[in-house]
Amino acid sequence: MNINIAVRPARLHGHGKRHWRKALTLAAACSAWVGEPLFLRANAQEFPSRRIEIVAPFPAGGSADLFARVVAHQISNAMGQPVIIEPKPGASGIIGTRTVIDAVPDGYTLLSTSVVSLLVPPSLAEPRPFDPLKDVSPITSMAKVPALLVANPNLRVHTLAELIAYATGNPGKVNIGSSGTGTLAHLAAELLKREARIDIFHVPYKGAPPAINDLVAGHVDLMFSDASFFVEHIKAGKLVPLAIATAERIPQLPNVPTTVEQGYPGVIADNAYSLFAPGKTPRVTIEKLNALVRTALADPEVQAFYAKQTAIPSGMKTEDFKAFILSEAARWIPLAKATVGQQN
Repeated sequence: MNINIAVRPARLHGHGKRHWRKALTLAAACSAWVGEPLFLRANAQEFPSRRIEIVAPFPAGGSADLFARVVAHQISNAMGQPVIIEPKPGASGIIGTRTVIDAVPDGYTLLSTSVVSLLVPPSLAEPRPFDPLKDVSPITSMAKVPALLVANPNLRVHTLAELIAYATGNPGKVNIGSSGTGTLAHLAAELLKREARIDIFHVPYKGAPPAINDLVAGHVDLMFSDASFFVEHIKAGKLVPLAIATAERIPQLPNVPTTVEQGYPGVIADNAYSLFAPGKTPRVTIEKLNALVRTALADPEVQAFYAKQTAIPSGMKTEDFKAFILSEAARWIPLAKATVGQQN
């Protein structure tokens, strides 16, 4: 909206001049307030009309990157526009997430991350880099992947009971890697420590791939992470599976018992890899993206790929996804804050 007001300074004095200044200030404010929503609304109606970038805030090769690529391929074909994935790791996902939050809220810059990785790291930082419940617009979940606890063979434990017995007799001598402080891999370890009353040392990394490399090399003893990361290493005898952190066994690893079976029902953890947009992205754009992702997840080829990755397609309607995020916040943030408080 353009507002042109002609002003003759020579005729303005005292109160009159102040009134004109107020009028100009109000006009400018109205122009900004009306113009931006109209711009976003117009773009939302024609969305998508150009390339979409999805930021994965962890190193390339991780699950946030992998599932984003699979979905991106499908939605690119459906909408006739390119969709690229841009890994931007650092600070347990905060750097890449901040990039998306600061982007124009028009649907062309999106975030692929797990719900826990979105919620927890900023809640532990001082000052908080962003508010995960306000500064992003939830679109939907893409995949749920159960966490698996594995050990390097050098530790010489083959069951969860053997691990707990060894850690109990050797407090502080066992270490466990993770994809970063505040990630699900870290918090699953904290759940195990709390429920089994053991003392093991946490070693955070900048993403899952470097942590897994060190685990296989024997530089760390244990790790919780997405089951899909470990299947080939288990088959090759390079890692020993101890427990799947779910209530039921998974088809890809039918001989690996669950944490529930082994007496630890409180140790349940899975990653919900999901898609988000900057806050204030128009609702019509969010709903279009939600529909595109859910259609992609229904594709038989996508579902077959997910099965190989020990993943479950989990597209939710936007409102259901928002409720899920709130429930995850209530579950994980208090645990993370209590853990950091103990470590400090």
